[in-house]
Amino acid sequence: MAIYRGMDIGTATPTVAEQEEIPHHIIDIVDPSDEFALPLFQSAVEKALKEITDRGNRAVLVGGTGLHVRAVVDRLEIPPRFLSIRD
Repeated sequence: MAIYRGMDIGTATPTVAEQEEIPHHIIDIVDPSDEFALPLFQSAVEKALKEITDRGNRAVLVGGTGLHVRAVVDRLEIPPRFLSIRD
């Protein structure tokens, strides 16, 4: 996903020219070594959508997986992780 910094080729991050032509959001916001779970993605998208609509514009949601689209469109509620089980 293009949310990860420095992974432009592997994630097909839009070029600088493409980003200047059409505004893009939620790109290069997380280091690959950082954890970025689905609820964090949902929060980032909700914030970006609010900023876009507050300016009187509409957003087009592209990229990610079907799960990411559903998380935003259907407002999936993801249960918290059980760290004790993970360890």
